[in-house]
Amino acid sequence: MSAPPRIGQQAPDFTAVDQNGKTVHLSDARGHKVVLVFYRGYW
Repeated sequence: MSAPPRIGQQAPDFTAVDQNGKTVHLSDARGHKVVLVFYRGYW
């Protein structure tokens, strides 16, 4: 396991699935601002 990034350091690339089931990579948004929202659904 690697250490977490430090403030000002580039975030490591990762893959996630969006709300539409599409696989996305953080690197796809290079040059754009990114907001991550983590929530826990109860359905």
